[in-house]
Amino acid sequence: MSWFQHQDFLSQFDGLKPVSDQIFVVDRDRLTCSGGTSTAHLAGLLVDRHIGKAQSTKRLNIMMISGAEEGGTPQPGLTLDFRAKDPLVRKALLLMQQSLDAPLSVAEMARHLDVEKRSLERHFREALGISPLSAFIDMRLSVARTCSRVPTSRLL
Repeated sequence: MSWFQHQDFLSQFDGLKPVSDQIFVVDRDRLTCSGGTSTAHLAGLLVDRHIGKAQSTKRLNIMMISGAEEGGTPQPGLTLDFRAKDPLVRKALLLMQQSLDAPLSVAEMARHLDVEKRSLERHFREALGISPLSAFIDMRLSVARTCSRVPTSRLL
């Protein structure tokens, strides 16, 4: 599911754990994706499996998509000032976006991502030059500034 509906889903279906940090999921004979261009990437996977890589690449190129993404690729989130190629950092940034209203500690984020806290901090330093906590604070401030520019009538 899209990260954008993550909190709404949890408020209605307590106890379930939606996957909202990947563009698509293949679970045996079940396929699901978050929408948008992830549908093209999921279709590309199916074409690749059943027809061939060349046809899959051709179909993606027709849609002006330069290359196939794997299911575990992190979903894009809000437009942010952060640009990271590191998949762990991208997933952590997405997790931060999903928990803007209820901030997680760096230790909680690391547990959720199944890595050590120090490893997560090292990845952030290498990818962004800042700590996960600094990134989270910057993200919350950026979202607050963006939301304060939107007329109240548009938020309703």
